[in-house]
Amino acid sequence: MQARRLAWELAGYAGNPRGPITREHYRVLEIRDDGSIVVAPIAADEKLERLTLPARYVAEDLTLAYAVTVHAVEGLTVDTGHTVTTARTSANALYPAATRGREANHLYVVTRPAAEDATPGEVARTLARNPRAVLAGILETSGSEKSATTLAAESAGEAVSIRTAVERLAAVAEVAVAERTGRWLDELTATGELTIVDRRRLAAEDGINKLAPVLRRIELAGENPQAALTAAVTQRSLHGAQQISNVLVHRLTDHRQLDPVGDSLADWAPATDDPAMAAQLAAITAAGDTRRRELGEQLAADPPGWVVEALGPVPSDAEPRAEWVAKAAVVAAHRELVDHTDPTDVLGPVPKPGQVEAYASWRAAARALGRDDAGTAEQGMSDGQLRMRIRAWEREQTWAPRRVADELAGTLHTAQSYRQDAELATARAQATADPAERDQLTLEAQGCHSFADRFDQQAEVLRGLDDTYLNWWVHTLATRHAAENARTELANRGTLHTPEHERVTVAEWNTVREEADAAEDPHREITEHDIPDPELDRHHADEHSEIDRAKQLVQPPETLDLREITAHEPRGADENTVRVPTADQTTDAVDRAIRALREITARIAADNARAAEEEHHARVIRWHRDDHAADHDLAAEHDDAGMDLGY
Repeated sequence: MQARRLAWELAGYAGNPRGPITREHYRVLEIRDDGSIVVAPIAADEKLERLTLPARYVAEDLTLAYAVTVHAVEGLTVDTGHTVTTARTSANALYPAATRGREANHLYVVTRPAAEDATPGEVARTLARNPRAVLAGILETSGSEKSATTLAAESAGEAVSIRTAVERLAAVAEVAVAERTGRWLDELTATGELTIVDRRRLAAEDGINKLAPVLRRIELAGENPQAALTAAVTQRSLHGAQQISNVLVHRLTDHRQLDPVGDSLADWAPATDDPAMAAQLAAITAAGDTRRRELGEQLAADPPGWVVEALGPVPSDAEPRAEWVAKAAVVAAHRELVDHTDPTDVLGPVPKPGQVEAYASWRAAARALGRDDAGTAEQGMSDGQLRMRIRAWEREQTWAPRRVADELAGTLHTAQSYRQDAELATARAQATADPAERDQLTLEAQGCHSFADRFDQQAEVLRGLDDTYLNWWVHTLATRHAAENARTELANRGTLHTPEHERVTVAEWNTVREEADAAEDPHREITEHDIPDPELDRHHADEHSEIDRAKQLVQPPETLDLREITAHEPRGADENTVRVPTADQTTDAVDRAIRALREITARIAADNARAAEEEHHARVIRWHRDDHAADHDLAAEHDDAGMDLGY
């Protein structure tokens, strides 16, 4: 244990020769029933000096001593040092932490960095770095600390940035939206449109926190949030609802395109009846929009390559130039908001769920760049369609080949180590005069070379497996991106984590659809597409027979879906550890890779067959249309001939 407070008042307590001293280390000798303990300083003789620490001191001023901060380790010497190191560790902090062990110093290097708010699975998609490269980067980038004037200039620039303005806007908006949502619900209760019982239930539900953000998104989409809430409450009775908040959120988001409008912070400020809050919002939006216009003028004065490529050169005429500056200002404001500096990707990724102001900025920048449909495909889908996209990606992962990048790194490192050992043994053999020792060192060098060659061969196999994994990763790219976009849209709707019992099943949906079709069928208009065409049906029959034969050649009918086969298979060894795999693990990885390659090949063949089917179908329709056109021309020709003869 380690003392955290100097307590001279404990000298003489229970026979103590002195009191505990700050940062002094103790070994616990006895734990008493009242919470006090008997300790002995580690640097002293336990038999000669013991201290009794009361329960209050133990609870408030004593801490574990086997782990300390990097600052506390300065000047301290231990038997063995263990340090967790990341790419953000400074060289000044790394040196004392890595040199305080008498016997050994161990560095645990984080090779897969991710943001603090990383989503599940994001770390697994991060490229692993070599531990030595991480440490080298720490030492290479170390330098003197910034001066006070530099820090002051950076702080001043950050204070007037778009990011600061939007963060302040989001903070004030959260308070304003929460306050007015509660007030609107109280007003609906006062008018009798919402019962007191339902109002109390709503206030006690955890889902009430999802209501205000949805109303905020409705407001950013240009609608009246109060009218939308009133309509959701009065649309149908809430009697029998298990979670009133979920019902209201569903009513608010169902059949709504919550696409934010507006290009400036003033457009995104929430409406409020509080004069003080309204004045605060006006000051925040004015500062942010001023900064946005400044960014536009800066780009016009010295346009970088990305803005010229996106918007074209700066016009010379006043009116087109003003329009160019306005668009550039919107894009530049979003890039500053999210700290995006990539010159090749102008917009960057879609903001994460819950960042409504950042998403509004992203959509405004997309419109300025002429990408009006960016991110809107998923907005027109139902929750069920979005969940099926997520499910599709989950099924794709079941047949994925094992990821062996870390195993490849470990194998290459081991081979290099054996090769270095062989070189050292060879050098020592050449330098020694003892024939027996020279023979022994030569034999050792040959053995190290043999091991290095074996690991090189294994590394070649792992390289092929790694290429297979990358092939699968590229092959499933579209499915993965569709699932990510679907997950983002569900999170924006507040329905990503909807309980299973509140979701509509496929059977329920099919029942409703069949009932609706049966009710509408007697009144449906009959068109030419409903009249059978024997000739076209014959073409379709021939076409389908050809396609069926092609499918049988590609994949026999009795072949099971690989995703069904692999759904219940274990994932096997850990894929995120730098190590040398065993022979069984490598064999398993090879088997999965072969199976994945066969699946990819079969899918490509099926895609080609499907493309041929679609082309053949289009060709049949084209033939059918041409035949009808020819018959029509022939009939018209006969009619013209008859008219010329006077018939």
